[in-house]
Amino acid sequence: MARRRVGVRWAVWFSVVELLFWLGYGAYHTYTRMYVADVLGQDYPFMAVLVGAEEAPLLLALAFGGLADAYGRRRLVLLGLGEAAAVAAMGFVDVRLLPALAAVAAAFYTVAYTAVTGIILAGSGGSGRLYSLVTLWGSVGWALGGVAAGALYPHGPGVVFAVVACLVAASYLVAYAATPPELDRGGEPVGARDVLAAAGRLAPLVASTALSSAGLAAFYGAAALKLRAEVGDPVLYGLVYSALPALLGALARIPAGALVDRCSPALVLAAATAAYLALNYAVAVARGALLVAAWLVPLYPFREVAAYVTASRLLPPSLQATAGAAMSLSTSAAGLIAMAVAPLLEGGMLRVYAVTSALLAASLPLLAPYLGALSTSTGAAPSPSPRPRR
Repeated sequence: MARRRVGVRWAVWFSVVELLFWLGYGAYHTYTRMYVADVLGQDYPFMAVLVGAEEAPLLLALAFGGLADAYGRRRLVLLGLGEAAAVAAMGFVDVRLLPALAAVAAAFYTVAYTAVTGIILAGSGGSGRLYSLVTLWGSVGWALGGVAAGALYPHGPGVVFAVVACLVAASYLVAYAATPPELDRGGEPVGARDVLAAAGRLAPLVASTALSSAGLAAFYGAAALKLRAEVGDPVLYGLVYSALPALLGALARIPAGALVDRCSPALVLAAATAAYLALNYAVAVARGALLVAAWLVPLYPFREVAAYVTASRLLPPSLQATAGAAMSLSTSAAGLIAMAVAPLLEGGMLRVYAVTSALLAASLPLLAPYLGALSTSTGAAPSPSPRPRR
């Protein structure tokens, strides 16, 4: 049976949610990378720790995704207000304490944004196109956030983190108000056994994306410091670091969604991950305009859309928060891996490239069971069998 669609009003409102949320985090990421670089210099290990702290708490995502599917996704969205409070507090502490508050914010994010993702996946019904059309507004928000960070930079961390906190809080309030009953739950009872079976079905995907996400997070955390050294002006840095990549990424989400509806999304995921091996080398060795050009290549949307659509199609509508949580879990594991490899990153960008490329390469064989086996039809209902269908 095909997945249900629930009209377009939810998609309009959740496009606003994506815009507000990622406007806030686009400013957060751009500002924190400039802030760390300007205060601590090119401290690659510290940046790896910050990246790990931002992602490691997502280790609990699967449990909260199952909770959202079982008891309702909408009510968990309001816990995102705790995330906003932790971000606001960052404006009043020493820079070396940022990882601690980032971990607190990520813990609340794990609960609240996992529920938001479940709502979006449930409404999209396995369609890469619809998922991309909603989430592209997150890319637009990220782009605007990068510009906003550069403009707000002279006002200091207190102002910047307060603005970010307000945007994050507003996004969760809109999500809470706009969630229709049909997307609050999937309509089928969900128990612990269902969540555990789903976890087993998604395990190779989670392991693969964890390794590749760790490689990308550690590499681009370090590369952000290199880019800062090349682009001195804060506004220009915000434009290059996040605004332009996000705008290009928003445009790339449309063909990315169409591609995963035509091909196996797992195959698209593998191809995008392999392509990063070449792109990251260009970023590692390039300088000046060539570095900026390599930085702007919009490859990320193909990987992200393919991963989420793969997870979504493997599970029924009643487990879509669990599908999103599995991807968050992979991000959490990636954070732990990124922190573990941080001591290996000393020695310049080529050393960073070598370490992180090993993680990317190790992720590819784990996708082998899925290649070509997942239905490519839009909105196809997944089989109740626990065996992967891709």
